[in-house]
Amino acid sequence: MKPVRLEAFLAALLHLLAFGIVVLQVMQLENLVSLCFYAALLTSVLLWAVTLCTAFTWTDWLCLAVLGLALAHITIGIAVEAQAVSPLYFKKYILFACSVLYFQSASKVRLSGAFCRILLDGTAVLAVFLTAAYCLWPVDMHLYRGAVSRYLTFGFTNPNLAGLFLCCIYMLVASRLFESGRWQRKLFHGVLAAVQFVLLLKTGSRNTLLVAVVYTAACLCFGVFGLQRTRFSRVSAALAAVFPMVFAVLYLWLVPKDWVQALLSVLGGEGKSLLSRAEIWSGALEAFWTSPVIGAYGEVMRHMEHFQMHNTHLDILVSYGTGVFLLICVWLYRLIRGTASDGATTMDYIRTLGFACAMALGIGEAAAFSGGLCLYVFMGLFLLLRSSRTDMKENQDGAGSA
Repeated sequence: MKPVRLEAFLAALLHLLAFGIVVLQVMQLENLVSLCFYAALLTSVLLWAVTLCTAFTWTDWLCLAVLGLALAHITIGIAVEAQAVSPLYFKKYILFACSVLYFQSASKVRLSGAFCRILLDGTAVLAVFLTAAYCLWPVDMHLYRGAVSRYLTFGFTNPNLAGLFLCCIYMLVASRLFESGRWQRKLFHGVLAAVQFVLLLKTGSRNTLLVAVVYTAACLCFGVFGLQRTRFSRVSAALAAVFPMVFAVLYLWLVPKDWVQALLSVLGGEGKSLLSRAEIWSGALEAFWTSPVIGAYGEVMRHMEHFQMHNTHLDILVSYGTGVFLLICVWLYRLIRGTASDGATTMDYIRTLGFACAMALGIGEAAAFSGGLCLYVFMGLFLLLRSSRTDMKENQDGAGSA
């Protein structure tokens, strides 16, 4: 039982740190944000190590293969370039590794229903805090690079990062509408989810809004229409695993065309040119073709303006090479297909959908695998809830009768 209790403690600590990072970032307490961030990275690694005490699965081997091959490619690149590097040179890889390890541990950990409900309640409390912050300090919540912007930032470095957090929180809160329980609880979460969606709109983040709409529509299909037997097929899971790369390829092909720009001109805005991502991705692919096997990690770290390529899959491909990219796609496929087993419930599928949509957020930002102030913790919460297979009705009924 000790490994189980330690898993619960580390999971609780990690989510407390992640929630705290958001609160502290809104309050602009940068030093405390950094402290919590590095503590969360360490906790993520420890949680993965503890889960190995219960089982060492095929996906654990795949996870280690991804990280080992990526590190080998970086090392080869250093040797080929024959340049001295500092520990900071490995920062990008460390952030990538911590994200991968947490997603892997979240897919395996088994926690009680009551504990998982506490994590969801904590997410709801965070949503209430963000709503209150917007109402109390509307001007401060719109600051971007020292000036007041038309877009909501909540004190994050840019509106897109704020949108990523809001989208994950929205999906987690909205998922509770499909749990068994009292109508008052569902009404509260429905209103809270609607407010988060409005805040998400105010960030002006196009990719997060698209993902939120898709998640909402799919949840309605799963929950309202009673598609309990629907599951993620191999094709749909494979598409979800590679979707950010598919999106980037189509984007590079279509968006430069005049008729596409005219059609999508309504999506443009202050500092949000439709060609901005195309320029970044084109430059990234140029760097990739200089070293397609081991990647261009050194080029990214030393010479490119952008620390991450604003697309999860393109970022991995360019930084670590083709082999790591293929392995990460297979690994994501296995994580998403985790519900393809007998006895899976509608909530299992909704949580899998939540994780798939969280990965789809990588179409415009690479924060899921590049630190992102521990955004990966919010994304991985869907996997943690699914792997714990909580019976929320049982726990809610028990809480109500206590």
